[in-house]
Amino acid sequence: MSTTKTIDISVLPEAEQDLIKALFDKCCERAKPKEKTNSGSKVWKPKYGERYHYIDGSGSIYSAIWFNSIVDNGRWVLGNVFKTQEEAVFARKKRKVEVELERYAKEHNGTEFANRCYCIRCEEDGKRLLCDTWATTKIQGTVMFTSKDVLVDAIEAIGRDRIIKYIFGA
Repeated sequence: MSTTKTIDISVLPEAEQDLIKALFDKCCERAKPKEKTNSGSKVWKPKYGERYHYIDGSGSIYSAIWFNSIVDNGRWVLGNVFKTQEEAVFARKKRKVEVELERYAKEHNGTEFANRCYCIRCEEDGKRLLCDTWATTKIQGTVMFTSKDVLVDAIEAIGRDRIIKYIFGA
């Protein structure tokens, strides 16, 4: 229940009137709903009513309006919200190359890693892929191969340029 009262502050000294006005303005400001902004954030998240793009289960790219719904937020949590259609197309191609590498490794790796595993590394100039070896350490986001030969064959089968472009972004 809300009631309205009028208070005459003109009977107070000017300094006290200014203080009451400042407090009133502060209360009104706090009562306003705050809009979350992405200012300074490197991660883009749509604002309410803003258009975004996503990849559906069959790989088709669609656009939608952000209503902060369960579906919108579900796509956001999975990293399936893109500012432009071009970003969504790139993400789809990147995921395809990742899956091809993972499947190649599963199909061609030996049954067990020996004391070493092999992974693809991109040189800083972004033009060369190198075979890197690790003592049975798992590296987040890296497809591991049981031999250098399997790794080299995977690069040839999937395509060196596709791996450089979509996995390493070079």
